[in-house]
Amino acid sequence: MTFREIIDESIQEEKSFVNINNKGYKYHLPSEFTVVEDNDYIQKLSSKTRTYYMTIDIVSYYYKNRLETKHSLDDYEYYTFDNGNKQGYLKITKNNKNFVVELCYNYAIIEVEVEESELRYAVSRAISILSSIQYNDLVIKNYIEDNDIENISALINEFSYN
Repeated sequence: MTFREIIDESIQEEKSFVNINNKGYKYHLPSEFTVVEDNDYIQKLSSKTRTYYMTIDIVSYYYKNRLETKHSLDDYEYYTFDNGNKQGYLKITKNNKNFVVELCYNYAIIEVEVEESELRYAVSRAISILSSIQYNDLVIKNYIEDNDIENISALINEFSYN
């Protein structure tokens, strides 16, 4: 399957099974993954010796901000997509021998660096995780209203997407 086919098929599926609960959201983590580090809205995941970095942007979710992305001509692959009010993009760039996968969907992003032979696995697992995220509006509303939003945004932006 192409990257587009993997993503399009995954975002069309209804996902109701979740096995990870967190502050204001829950999601399904495939069995071959483990949570290495959990910092509320920044998760470090591991699968097949690769580290996946997932960031949940509850501020953008709460305010329903539109996604902004940058595309450069030297991207190995670039694809934008949407499903109803959820939008996303896939950006793959070459980094020496490896490839950096940046997949954003459903107010969350996953990044991982893999070999070319692992690209389809990384994209399929990342979109599976991202499309399974379910938000708890009440918890998020209370959390944002009870905390300083600028501090939350700073924490989320502290994570480097490059």
